[in-house]
Amino acid sequence: MLVGRACGVPIDALAITSRKRSPLVPDLPTMEEAGVPGYEMVGWNGVFIPKGTPDDIAGKLHAALVTVLGSTAVKEQMGGLGAEAIGNPQGEFAAFVKAESARWGAIIREKAFQDDRFKAGSDEPKERSNRYREGVREAVASLLDPFQPDNDEASRLANPAPERGSPPS
Repeated sequence: MLVGRACGVPIDALAITSRKRSPLVPDLPTMEEAGVPGYEMVGWNGVFIPKGTPDDIAGKLHAALVTVLGSTAVKEQMGGLGAEAIGNPQGEFAAFVKAESARWGAIIREKAFQDDRFKAGSDEPKERSNRYREGVREAVASLLDPFQPDNDEASRLANPAPERGSPPS
């Protein structure tokens, strides 16, 4: 959705990938509500501090972060990016990180590097990566194509006429 917004392209979203509806788009159903049970994939960020940081310092830092994340300005700015400021309790966030690590770790162990082409000495990963990059470039180019100026306009923009009174280059 964000790419569409940034490019000014109208996009019809089908569902949100979190388990709960977002207050940013409250009418958008979850994947579960749209008929895909058990699907959840969310992007998230967190603030981590070194192990052994005294509890009083960790508490003060957490309180300050919750205050900042709860401010109207931060909520509006993050909402404009399609993100939601949460600032959940430390224990809740620690449990979330642990669960995410277990979940994605299991998926990575189950799915990743099972393919013989990824063994040492194979050029397949590099070739696959190059094909993927090229595919992404083509997809982005095709998405942006309607927004590209016609050839005459592109030529004019690439080779602007010198300003009056400036020496020729």
